[in-house]
Formats: sequence, structure tokens, C-alpha cells
Amino acid sequence: MNRADHSSRVRSALPYIAVFLLAMSVGCLHMLRYRTVSPIDELRHLDYAVKISNGQLTHIGDKVGEIAMREEACRGIDLVGWLAPPCDTPQLDPLSYRDDGWQTASPHPPTYYLGAGMVGRTLRTVGITSSYLEGARFFSALITALGVTFVFHLLRKLKTNTYAAAGCSLMLMVFPSVVHSSGTVTPDSASVLVGAVVALTTLRYIEAGLALRWLAVAGIVAGAVKLTNLLAAAAAALFLIASSDAWPELRERKLSAETKRRLIGSATVFGCALATTLLWLIIDSARATIDPAIIPQNLLNKYNGLPPLDFLIYPDVSMRWLPPSDNYLHVNFLPEPIVLLRTLTTTLLAGAAIVCLLRANRTALALQFGAVGGIVALFGSPLFSLVTTVYTGTLVRPEGRYGLSLAPLFVVAIATQGETRTGRRILGTYGLIVVGAVIVMLMIATSATIPLPPPG
Repeated sequence: MNRADHSSRVRSALPYIAVFLLAMSVGCLHMLRYRTVSPIDELRHLDYAVKISNGQLTHIGDKVGEIAMREEACRGIDLVGWLAPPCDTPQLDPLSYRDDGWQTASPHPPTYYLGAGMVGRTLRTVGITSSYLEGARFFSALITALGVTFVFHLLRKLKTNTYAAAGCSLMLMVFPSVVHSSGTVTPDSASVLVGAVVALTTLRYIEAGLALRWLAVAGIVAGAVKLTNLLAAAAAALFLIASSDAWPELRERKLSAETKRRLIGSATVFGCALATTLLWLIIDSARATIDPAIIPQNLLNKYNGLPPLDFLIYPDVSMRWLPPSDNYLHVNFLPEPIVLLRTLTTTLLAGAAIVCLLRANRTALALQFGAVGGIVALFGSPLFSLVTTVYTGTLVRPEGRYGLSLAPLFVVAIATQGETRTGRRILGTYGLIVVGAVIVMLMIATSATIPLPPPG
């Protein structure tokens, strides 16, 4: 390789590095500022990560362990009205914790937790971090930043201008669903990465003739990280159908080889994701040692039968993932300028998806991606509540973070609107302002205090 080629490769890599570092900065700053344990089941997620890094796979009927309980006791939990046991308690009792200390995270596959646990253990062992929690949170920040970088790569493959692609991908960092997940221990932090990888694999399957087995792998990965990542596989399956000539060819009763290939790909990516998810749920159910119905959280939300129609069509359910921006975020991280930017960005992305739906055609792949994202988000959230309520016997609302694997498609939708030089400049500049504002906010925000440092 000559010097000119080397310089060209370095220049090509610089935007990727910049996007990654900016996204990583948000996760790391949130991790540093947010010192308490998150009320979004972080105790259970941390316990899962700790146990699997020690070779122990948790199950329904398991109780949270000493390491995770000690973290919450010494840091406190970000939940008004709930007091964790004193940090210096000699022997912590799971009954002193929410849901009587039952481990409720086992329905999630172990993929994310294995990575978080190993990184948490390694960083703690070499002395870079003082606890499992900090190392596991770093892993969440890392894979969130990778996810945003892969979204940037997806936009570049769709021929989006570099500046606009960087700004559009970094818009995600204003969403509470992304910010909170990037700085806490949760498998939701992997969802943007999963969604981007599935979309990229699907695009390469169409444009570069990628082998069918890679779509199968993408589907398996989606199902192996978290149940809700089925949304990414469903969007990929719908995209492959919508971008084909299946409908006119079916009317003529003659399918071309390419149409058959796309239909097979559609069935493969979703089928593999669904099969992987169902397999894990069967394994988890078979390993249960208690009836999950006795867990206080499930008793509180117990519901028999189908959820009522007025619940399913209520905007906070039916439009919860349009786009999937909403989630818990500590009040210290929600000053009015950030709320304004979040609201504006949410509106822009939702509107862009609708515009893509109105303009979509089979040859414009970016428009197809944006339209598919909007469709799956709109119908997926009430369907999620319906299926989950029937399966678990509890009435479940589709939280914003559950739809994060669709976020890359909403970014594609907004990127398609930059058709002129002025439009591309506006998108790029706006995205950089958004991520810059979030970084500054996290730098000056008041941190949650820790009563006592975790021992040892």
C-alpha cells in the first residue's frame, strides 16, 4: 500500500472515529454522573451479568446475589420512596429489595450479559474500575457507540452525504431511551447495534448478493440478544418483500428468481429470529423453579384475557415507538433545552417516516427503509402488548426502549430528506448541535451522590 492509499483510508476512517467518540462520550459521561442504581431493573441486569461471568446461568426462581445487592445498598437506587439497606449491613437479605429479591431478567438471552459480565470482571480485576457495575456500564456505552457508528455506516451505504450521515446518526443521542441505556447495565443498550446490523445485512443481501446464511446469522443474533429485537427482523422481512416485485408478479402468477430470493430471505431473517427467541423462552421456562406469577411485580400487573381495545389504541401505546425515544431519564439530565431538542427530534423523525411512506417506491431503498420502520413501529407496539399480555398474564405497556432496534430506520428516514446541499447541511449541523448539547448538559449536570463507596 502506497502513502496515497494509506492517507485515503485514514481520511475515510476519520468520520467513523468522530461519530464513535461523540456517542461514546455521552455514554461515559452519563455513567460518571449517574452514580445510583437505575430503577429500570439494573439490579437484576447486573446480577445476571455477574453470575454468568462466573459460569452461573440465572433462572426464574433465582434470587439476586451479594455483589449486585451490595452495589445497590452502597449506591442507593434512583427511586423516590424506596430505601436500600445500609451499605455496611453484614449480610444482605434479598427480601429487602424490590420484588422480594427475585431475579426477573432470565427471560432475556445471555448474550448481552456475557459481554457485560466479562468486561465488568476484567476492568475490575485490572483496577480500571472499582466495581462490576462500572465495568458493565462501560460495556453498555461501548456497544451503544458502536451501534450509532453502524447507523452512520448504513447511511453511507445508502449514499448519504458524510456530514449529513454523521448528524443524523448522532441525533439518537438526545433520546432518553438511548442515553439512559448507554450508561446503565441493560440489554437495551445493544438494540441500536442489532437494528443497524440487521438493516446493513439486508441491504447487502439485495445490493451485493450476500449469501442467505448471513441473513440467517443476522436473525439469530437479533433473537439471541433480546426478545424485542424481533422488531428489527420483522422490519427486514417486510423491507425485502416491499422492495421486490412480488405483488405484480403474483398477479401474473410468475415469480422471478430475484423475487423468490427476496421472499426466501424475508422468511429466513424473521424465521431465524423468531426461532431463536422461542427456543430461549422454552429453555428459560423449563429451568424455572417457581411460578413467575408469585413475583410481586407480576401480581401487581396481573391481567386475564386480552387487553382492552381502548388500551391498545391509546396513543401512549399505539404510537409509543413512533419513534422509540421515550424512556426514564434522571430529572437532572432533563433541562428545558434538552427537552426541547428531544421533542423537536422526535417530531422530525416521526414526520420523516410518514413522508417516506407517502413517497416510497420499490427502487428507492432508503425510502423503503424509512417507511418500513414507521409501519413496524405503529403496528408493532400494540401487537407487543397484546402478545405479551397473553403470554405472561400481565398487562404490559410497550416502553420506548423496547423499540430501539427500529431506531436506525427512523434515522434513515430523516436522512432521506436531505436532498439538497442546504438540506444536508441543516441535518448535519442540527445533529452535531444535538449531541453537543447533550454532552455539555452531562458535563455540567448535578451528579447523584453515593452514600458510601462499595467495599472491596
